[in-house]
Amino acid sequence: MGQPAFTFQIDMALPSPISKPGSGNIAQIPIPAGKRLVIEFLSFSAAIQSVGAIEMHLTTSGHPTRGVFYFALSSEPVSPGNRMLICSQVVRIYADGPQATLTVDETSLTGQPVSAKIIGTVSGYLEDL
Repeated sequence: MGQPAFTFQIDMALPSPISKPGSGNIAQIPIPAGKRLVIEFLSFSAAIQSVGAIEMHLTTSGHPTRGVFYFALSSEPVSPGNRMLICSQVVRIYADGPQATLTVDETSLTGQPVSAKIIGTVSGYLEDL
């Protein structure tokens, strides 16, 4: 008998302009008490205007360490002035409760305000601590 499957759907917007890098949008991924989330796959897409840049990272908490994991985003033009950023990545990330946090934020690379619509899935399984 395998571990119970876990999936979490992300659907968020990054408003434009945000006041400063670091004030982007977050999604809290709940982890039940007494469980550890083992994340095995991440899949996201972000619709964004061509002049801006975003970063995406996952922050985990747990005893005794905290982790921050950044994800590479590939870029595809979809129409003049717009593009799609895509992340599809096999991972093995361990997160203890009460939550893991996915953050999508403007980067300071371009100095341009940015807006984005992000959808995606985090999948894996829960195990007992």
